[in-house]
Amino acid sequence: MVEMLLPREHETPFNKSPVIRALSMILMIVTMFSVFIRVLTRISTMRRLSFSKLCTSDDILIFVSMILIIAQSTAVYSQGANGLGRLDGVSSAQVSSILKGQFVSDIFFFLALALSKLSATTTIWNMSPLSHKKLLPIQILIGGWALSAILVRGFACSLPNTWDYINGQCIDLSAFWAYVDAVNILTDLIITGVTIEILVHLQMPFGTKAMVVGVFGSRILMIPPAVCHIIYFKRAIESSTPIFDMWMPTVIVQVIQCVGVTTTCVPFWWRFLKSLESGQMGPGDLFGAMSKSNNSRSGGTTRGTRSRGDTTVTSSVARRTQAFELTSKQGWQGSTDVKKYAHIVTDHGKGTWDAARQNSQEALVDPSTLTPAGG
Repeated sequence: MVEMLLPREHETPFNKSPVIRALSMILMIVTMFSVFIRVLTRISTMRRLSFSKLCTSDDILIFVSMILIIAQSTAVYSQGANGLGRLDGVSSAQVSSILKGQFVSDIFFFLALALSKLSATTTIWNMSPLSHKKLLPIQILIGGWALSAILVRGFACSLPNTWDYINGQCIDLSAFWAYVDAVNILTDLIITGVTIEILVHLQMPFGTKAMVVGVFGSRILMIPPAVCHIIYFKRAIESSTPIFDMWMPTVIVQVIQCVGVTTTCVPFWWRFLKSLESGQMGPGDLFGAMSKSNNSRSGGTTRGTRSRGDTTVTSSVARRTQAFELTSKQGWQGSTDVKKYAHIVTDHGKGTWDAARQNSQEALVDPSTLTPAGG
């Protein structure tokens, strides 16, 4: 703690501690900002959605992931304050503190990254019930990956100092981290592939489809830092000065977890970013705010609104409605073509749009980006 209060250090070729401390805090703030935008977008739907709808499972998972990242980043900052990234001048007591801090931060890292992935899969689960059979094995894989990583890292070195990979007898940590990073890449590719498979077969304007696929496909940004981590960790663990050389793998881990959470939150930014342009936050996010009509339950209809099944979007203001058919070109679960309808509702003279789809699930895209076929 005393180290944190010392005069500011400057980064040199022989001292990378300031870089570790600065980037750990900057990336932590970026992560928090990403989650807060998502939460703000959810709060903006309170007039349409019940509180239980705002606190969905994917939101809870990503929020807990953010809390773990704050704890992980604090541990990394402490490592930098104790001398991680310095070539010399690090006492044995500081080395012990650094190794313990790395042990703790690694555990938090595995948990935070796993929860962000589970949040992403839960979002897909909520918006496409037909993908459940595909998502469940992915979620099991993510859970097994995180559990195995925690257990192996927890007992990677001989007792009693299981965190001491410098003086203790340890497993091949470079192979262990190669496994962690490889499965990290694999799960992100699978999540991205399943999401794009759902989106690419929807009938919508090409520009809209490209935008949505790009947003959900941003998870592949995780791949370059994960590959770099495999390379730099192997170099650091095999070097004669691991306390110094470990600064680069440490920074890369911070980048990986920041990208993991941010790309999970990006799809929820759309409504918020549009509100910055218009100066007004409207209800809904990228998927659109949902509400189930009581009239459709009782068999009633609302003037100006076409109801399909038991889901409609109603308004007390005179509005015009157009139905856009989102047609899946591939059948899931052995079914025939699956048709979903997004009912696009606009105020006269306004650009606020809401979307509805069957079973009170969230629409796949922001309805404000949809245009009539041939329009």
